[in-house]
Amino acid sequence: MKKFLENILLNQAKKIIARHKPVVIAVTGSFGKTATKDAIFAMLDDKSTVRQSIKNYNNELGVPLTIIGEEAPGSSLMNWLSLFMAGRRALSDENYPKTLILEMAADRPGDLQKLVDVAAPKISIVTAVGPVHLEYFLTEENIAQEKAVLVKVLPQEGTAILNGDDEKVNKMRELTKAKVMTYGFGENADIRGADIQRKGDGAGFLFKIHYDGKVIPSETDHLLAEYQIYSLLAAFAAAIALGKNPLDAAKRMSEFIPPPGRLKVLPGLKNTTIIDDTYNASPIAVRGAITVLKQAYPRARTWAVLGDMMELGGDSQIMHEEIGAHVFKTGIDYLVAVGERSKDSAHAARAAGMSEDKIFRFEKPEDAGKFLEDEIIPGDVLLVKGSQGARMEKIVKELMANPLDAPLLLVRQGKGWE
Repeated sequence: MKKFLENILLNQAKKIIARHKPVVIAVTGSFGKTATKDAIFAMLDDKSTVRQSIKNYNNELGVPLTIIGEEAPGSSLMNWLSLFMAGRRALSDENYPKTLILEMAADRPGDLQKLVDVAAPKISIVTAVGPVHLEYFLTEENIAQEKAVLVKVLPQEGTAILNGDDEKVNKMRELTKAKVMTYGFGENADIRGADIQRKGDGAGFLFKIHYDGKVIPSETDHLLAEYQIYSLLAAFAAAIALGKNPLDAAKRMSEFIPPPGRLKVLPGLKNTTIIDDTYNASPIAVRGAITVLKQAYPRARTWAVLGDMMELGGDSQIMHEEIGAHVFKTGIDYLVAVGERSKDSAHAARAAGMSEDKIFRFEKPEDAGKFLEDEIIPGDVLLVKGSQGARMEKIVKELMANPLDAPLLLVRQGKGWE
């Protein structure tokens, strides 16, 4: 029954796109999708005519919901009927958005083709290809083929915006006759970030954008990791593709605030600092977050609170072991491993040389949260990260200074997640 209703929704969304013909900006990648989507929205001046995906609405249900402009109906038949009525109203809405920024995700081969069949993009952005969902894709090459769908379907008058520093992504330029814009830190990027300087401990960077022979000074007060600037560069490229003024787009970069669960800095109990990176986890993202923890807070006592990384297939053990070794090599003071898979991280950290009295293991995030509440002291900085199924946001909620703000600041706080 649910599949039947979802198919009706897909068809309705397809009709809305055909009727109103908005400019569709599609964003995909193994990581960085949501931040890039939000950064694009932040850089556009005419927000009243723009709609972006909300929450994690990036699949066969979420993309049509964004197109219609409604939230998930749950299991209530009445809610579904109300949703279909909203879809009918959207069909005849004279003020329908002129631009849609749609995050598109793929858990299995073929997922992206279903989404572009509903909303064919005019601008496609591919942020990265990495080892995620390997349980279903098996290899990174298969992941790259899936992400490339968004590039292949572009019309000749469209634009492909590609991470030039990612070899697998950069190769996708060969798959389209559309205009190609690359971004990154490499010398050959069309839009290049350079001269990056951290403002001080914690969040904030000064940097320059090299584009079309010009050098544009830029800054951000809310980003913790240098690699988050990739999202700003991709968004800058999207603004250019839409015909926006480069200087205006660069100025609006400071308006971008990371979404919940993506390296978001929160005040913690006992005057501690929490880096909430609990939305999801892949090996590349976890290693990057661990490195950022030490780079952004070099003088603090640091905790890596890490949950299981899911859907890694047969590579799960070795990838968790690599994370444990990286924790020690980076100089993190304490490791808290949460979940069955993360025991491999704990063992590897010990084998790499980390003292056993600085490694702690828990099966459940609730137990880890209670332990940390007793152990942390003023000035500590905690990185909390794990895959969605690890539910590491429960630890953040336990340790944040203002838990009543959790519905606004944390991921997975709705009734369906309780």
